[in-house]
Amino acid sequence: MRYSDNMLTLEEPSSALCVAIGGRLRDLRIQQRLRQQDMADRSGIPLSTYRLMERQGAGSLENFLRAAAVLGATAAFQQLFQPVEEAESLDDLLRRRRRPARVRHAAS
Repeated sequence: MRYSDNMLTLEEPSSALCVAIGGRLRDLRIQQRLRQQDMADRSGIPLSTYRLMERQGAGSLENFLRAAAVLGATAAFQQLFQPVEEAESLDDLLRRRRRPARVRHAAS
């Protein structure tokens, strides 16, 4: 992924990440001894959509949340976007993130 003019541009690495997430979804399902049909039924996702989620990592955030709920894995999503501190401006946020400047001490 790269950032350009405050816009996120998706490139090849993001598709690899999507496939990896789909694989993790599959692994969790198998650990819990569920079939794809079971997941589709319990989450209310069409079976064909669920299969794409596992194989390609393609699906809406809502569908991934539904699948995560069935698998008892929603805690990871809750930690994904933590609340940020309130600020009056972007400059306030940037000031808070800056490291203190180094101070040079005269040699003794």
